[in-house]
Amino acid sequence: MKTFYRYLSFAAMLILLLVSVVPCLAVDDAVVTIDSVEFEEYSDIFGERDKHTVITRIKYTVPEKTRSVSLLLLGKDISDTDGFEKSIIYIDQIDEPCGEYEFLIERSRIENALGTSDIEGKTLYLKMGASGSSTPDVKAVEYNTPTCMTFEGAQIKMNGEQGLRFVFSIPKSVYETLEQPQSPSDTDLGFGSVVLPKKYLGDEKLVKDFVTVIDGKTKKAKTAPAVNLFKITDEYVYFTVCVLQIDETHYAEEYTAVPYITYKKDGESVTEYGMQSQNVSVFTVAELCYDDSRTTAEEKNYLYDRILSVMDPEKYPAK
Repeated sequence: MKTFYRYLSFAAMLILLLVSVVPCLAVDDAVVTIDSVEFEEYSDIFGERDKHTVITRIKYTVPEKTRSVSLLLLGKDISDTDGFEKSIIYIDQIDEPCGEYEFLIERSRIENALGTSDIEGKTLYLKMGASGSSTPDVKAVEYNTPTCMTFEGAQIKMNGEQGLRFVFSIPKSVYETLEQPQSPSDTDLGFGSVVLPKKYLGDEKLVKDFVTVIDGKTKKAKTAPAVNLFKITDEYVYFTVCVLQIDETHYAEEYTAVPYITYKKDGESVTEYGMQSQNVSVFTVAELCYDDSRTTAEEKNYLYDRILSVMDPEKYPAK
């Protein structure tokens, strides 16, 4: 994979961008459409994960014979000179565009463009264009720091006492560098998940050893080391955390879970977290399963009769 920085003269590029954010090398009436923008974790040539640098992958559509397009990643959606330079995160020209492009950016550049170190969930703006088009295509993108940990989804039981299972994954290459938890008490080095009812979390971030007091009662998050793995493939290792014995009265209650890895670096313990799950309850998972074509007729009947019609009889009237 070829990744590199390519910076053009700011003064020269600024003139192009203020005209219409495009160079004048494309076919007439060329229109660029931004299809997707994704941020991915970056590893250097030695395989070391670098949380200070991010890979940005762009997919776009451009007419044939377009010789060149330009792109601009901004912290603000502006088109005049006021604050323009400070809002630039990345700027480049793509010769012989093929519909896909990737580049590296440093987190510090995003922080400088936004004027804050709190960049999670903030909106960035990607502009792309070609000559012949009066305005570039603009796409607003929510930035979240990429991580090696992925939330794969949640599952519920189709019989017996109800529960929630959160499924996460990490690359096998990362798994092989970590300590392997051997018991539920191995909550330090290694990897696993943390889970807590969302109502106790509030606006805080879910981390190991999270504790809060609600109405005089202490509520603690559950840290679950990945002692028993869910599945191993050639590329990924899957692990879970389960919430068991969920009563019918709590089917609509949302639970939050987050994966973690903890390792030693320069003699100190470092813990990284993946993205927190959102909108996960027995009811929301049941709705998704019910609408899934892979769910059997017998399973659909169970979901409808035992969960959906019980929790929302207006939307799912009893048969």
